[in-house]
Amino acid sequence: MRTRREEPRIGPAIDRSTIDRARNGDRDAFELIVRARKDAVYRLSFAILGNEADARDAMQDTLVAAWRQLRGLRNAHRFDAWLQRIVVNVARQLIRTKQRRRTREIPASTVESLAGIPAPANRDVVARLRPIDRRLQRRPWFVAAAAVMALVVAL
Repeated sequence: MRTRREEPRIGPAIDRSTIDRARNGDRDAFELIVRARKDAVYRLSFAILGNEADARDAMQDTLVAAWRQLRGLRNAHRFDAWLQRIVVNVARQLIRTKQRRRTREIPASTVESLAGIPAPANRDVVARLRPIDRRLQRRPWFVAAAAVMALVVAL
């Protein structure tokens, strides 16, 4: 006789009726689910991201995404696998976002040396930057900020 393989749970058992109630918009039922699974979601997020702050962000984003996507859950008995997939996707998205937003720190010595430029040299730098400044004013703020930071580092 063949039995259906049980899905591994990532926390205490959640009654399927609770999942069904949450799928139908019952916030109290979803809160019960969150309380039962938030530690497991955090642990998996931390295992992927390796950073507490990022893991907390991923946990929050995961639970928001789960609430929004809960109506699309087809099988309540696959809830844990479905939730784990959301955690993995949110963590991967966070990693991609962080890779795109890499920042470069400017050493204080560079900033101090720029502040110490004699006045005539300052005027020359300002004159050279005016045409660039006019072009940057038409760009989104983050493009302008990146360009300015690159110029400061190049000086």
